[in-house]
Amino acid sequence: MSFEAGLEYSMTENTALVGGLFFTNGFINQLDDDDKERVATRNFGIRIGVLF
Repeated sequence: MSFEAGLEYSMTENTALVGGLFFTNGFINQLDDDDKERVATRNFGIRIGVLF
């Protein structure tokens, strides 16, 4: 499951700044054993860039 939101700001006719926030939540246990411990991927981040 992944959620992302962002925006784009036009600086000139050919250049734009882009940015966004994202969150990813992994449902699947990454370990394949019989322990009761659960390892899943979860992360939150920021993306920033320039489009030419």
